[in-house]
Amino acid sequence: MTERGAESSTTTGSADQLDLLTGSVAGSERVRELAVANQRLRPANAELERLQRATADGLGALDQHTQGRLRELVERAGDELAALIDLVLNNREASA
Repeated sequence: MTERGAESSTTTGSADQLDLLTGSVAGSERVRELAVANQRLRPANAELERLQRATADGLGALDQHTQGRLRELVERAGDELAALIDLVLNNREASA
């Protein structure tokens, strides 16, 4: 390898190492940012999980009290809502 080629190779190697270090530092900073965000979101997530469990328990108790009629009513309403959404979407496609 010529002197000039060796110098160019060394420069390229140094630039590659600098790029790796810069990427590593940026990656470490991103990992720290995500860890902090995760810590902040943890209590909200726990509260949402508690709310979801309480809602499910409450609906289960109501459904049991109504001997399954609540579930049937919700399912029927869901089916009607799905049919309505299909109708609206089909009308939009037809008019487009």
